[in-house]
Amino acid sequence: MLAIACKKEYSCEKCTCGSEPLSANAGSDQYVFSPADSAELIADTTGSAATKTINWEWSKISGPGSYLFSDSSSAYSSISNLVEGVYRFGLKVTDACGYSAYDTIQIIVAGNGDAHAPVANAGPDQTDTLPADLFLLSGIDSYDPDNDIAAYQWTVVSGPAGTVIANASSVSTELKNLKAGTYQVELLVTDSRGLFSKDTVQLVLTTATLNPFACDPVIRNVIQAKMSLLGNLSRPRQGLTVLAKDQYVFFAGGNDGALSARVDIWNTRNNEWSVTQLSIPRTDVAGVAMGNRIFFAGGIGPGDSTSSRVDIYDLVTRTWSTTELSRSASNIKTAVIGNRVFFVGGSRIANGTVQPMSNAIDMYDAATNGSATFYMDEAVDLCTLGAAGSKLYIAGGQNSNGTAKKTVIIFDADQKSFSKGADLSIARKEHAGIVSGNKIIWAGGLQTSGNTSCLVEIRDINTQQPTFANLSYPVAYLDAFEINNQLVFIHNGLDYNFFFDVYNPSLNKWTQVLYDIQDRLDFTFRSFTINGRLYILAANILSDNMYSELWMMEF
Repeated sequence: MLAIACKKEYSCEKCTCGSEPLSANAGSDQYVFSPADSAELIADTTGSAATKTINWEWSKISGPGSYLFSDSSSAYSSISNLVEGVYRFGLKVTDACGYSAYDTIQIIVAGNGDAHAPVANAGPDQTDTLPADLFLLSGIDSYDPDNDIAAYQWTVVSGPAGTVIANASSVSTELKNLKAGTYQVELLVTDSRGLFSKDTVQLVLTTATLNPFACDPVIRNVIQAKMSLLGNLSRPRQGLTVLAKDQYVFFAGGNDGALSARVDIWNTRNNEWSVTQLSIPRTDVAGVAMGNRIFFAGGIGPGDSTSSRVDIYDLVTRTWSTTELSRSASNIKTAVIGNRVFFVGGSRIANGTVQPMSNAIDMYDAATNGSATFYMDEAVDLCTLGAAGSKLYIAGGQNSNGTAKKTVIIFDADQKSFSKGADLSIARKEHAGIVSGNKIIWAGGLQTSGNTSCLVEIRDINTQQPTFANLSYPVAYLDAFEINNQLVFIHNGLDYNFFFDVYNPSLNKWTQVLYDIQDRLDFTFRSFTINGRLYILAANILSDNMYSELWMMEF
């Protein structure tokens, strides 16, 4: 004795006689237990049906021959003279344009001693807009009169190809990898006796009004920064690393015609300079500060090969120590949680030949001088890394063939476990990422097509819900800093018209900052911040591409 699912049908996919498609909802499936012999049919008259419907039509589809409608042409009707068995009734609604929609309801009439089929409820229909990339599916309102549900099964009945159900056998799950269009998703609920029922939910994803390449410079305040040339490095170099800690700025490694181990240290408090050395000369080193220790990790060293070396400088004793990563790499991303430093992913080269990217997360514990390595399911390069609480958020980047990624990998440093966060709204690499309060912000970046993006995604860490904004110009190769409770998104200076964007989270306000470095149109930059001010180290790409000029910026 049992049940076939309720399934909504539509005569019009792209109706133009209104602002939204017509929909029909015959209500949830019902049980009637003898000696009762009647039921109420109550159509949902909210939403589009409230303003569009001009005709309601109930009809019997299958079941015993005994039944009687009180009014088959009303949204509300009772049906009597029912006998034991399984009935299916259909509801057709028609609007003034002649478009129609269809839904069904199942009524099971059973004796009190009979086994009862479960009643599936796939939840209300949903509508969202891109760049949303998932729908939440919930069958939590399904029930069994015998309290005997054994299994749930979700199936995509129709919609654009490529959709994935995260866990098709769970009562609640996610529909992911969505494209614009209309989806019909069916829920099958089965009890331990094999009795079942079905319900279908409609999900509509429309094209977003937010374009990742559409920028909005006109609607924000514009200010002019004051620029001051402070001087030049004593030894200009390509590929050096700039790192600021307290009043100190470190200019480490690089190439001045040959690989360099030189580390220039600028004490901004008394404007004194000193020089020290890395243990191995190399370029493109990852730098991070924790407490009184400065870490310089990996990079490209002798033999045109990536290095596993980590040089550790103690600010108090002014001495060096070393340790090794589990692998050699450059483009390593770094973060600090408590007394632990993390070195994530990166690219690898051996004797000038590109090697597979790294999927390793190396952890150094400063309290014990111990280390550990954890491995992600996928390698990452050109991603962003942010730390919030005990968790690392590894977002975007590229795979081995250079394709930009949307994935967000979460590593819990306390639990030493991985999980997957909701995907980025767009695939991107070479973008900016920064954690501020309970928000993670990802901005700009390069897409697989080669286009740069303006899109800013602001994700709430607690709810994982995003909001969106735009930079004033499409840009990749961004740095992000927090200065005086404002977030600065600044590019490397090349071909970007010498302005950058500042976001005030507390006011939800954007400002565009213009700056002038005396017509240095062919310069690229390294940026850093110290004592609430922004600094730029500039290199002329048309001459020697050596980072040399040091500028201070005030705004």
